[in-house]
Amino acid sequence: MTIGHNFDESQPFVLIVMGVSGCGKTTIAKLLSEKLSIEFVEADDFHSQQSKDHMAKGLPLTDEMREPWIKALVSYLSQDNKTSKVLAYSGLRKKHRARFRRLGMPCIFIHLVVDQEELQQRINQRENHFMPSSLLASQFAALDSTSTETDVIEIDAAKLPQNIIAEIYTALDLRPR
Repeated sequence: MTIGHNFDESQPFVLIVMGVSGCGKTTIAKLLSEKLSIEFVEADDFHSQQSKDHMAKGLPLTDEMREPWIKALVSYLSQDNKTSKVLAYSGLRKKHRARFRRLGMPCIFIHLVVDQEELQQRINQRENHFMPSSLLASQFAALDSTSTETDVIEIDAAKLPQNIIAEIYTALDLRPR
């Protein structure tokens, strides 16, 4: 599978590793960051403590509550559009993904897809994270389809991380580093 537009890794870009909680966004984004020698950005770090506390109580965020978070992420990424980055970010809402496309540098979205049962197990096994597995259904409900977005690559994230990375490299026609 190859991305539907010209991707030139010699120019600054943002790779956005997206998907619902527990799909492996942080793991895959960190691996890409290391392999490509570009900055890793964790979107969870931009959530307010109030939002984290809200989710920790098992309550989903509304679009209104997500707004300051999206604004902070876009602002941070806009500060330096001369340096490539990889962002671990849920990317649930199509309207929010559209805002990243206006950064002034190419954005490629890598949607990690995993079935809900597998995600439930992953979330229940992880430690020290504010997002409980009880919010998984609300994340799936909030996830807008990416089927019409040509800059989104869907990857089966039930695979081993190194296989996911290899598939991303193939899809983007990246050179091994």
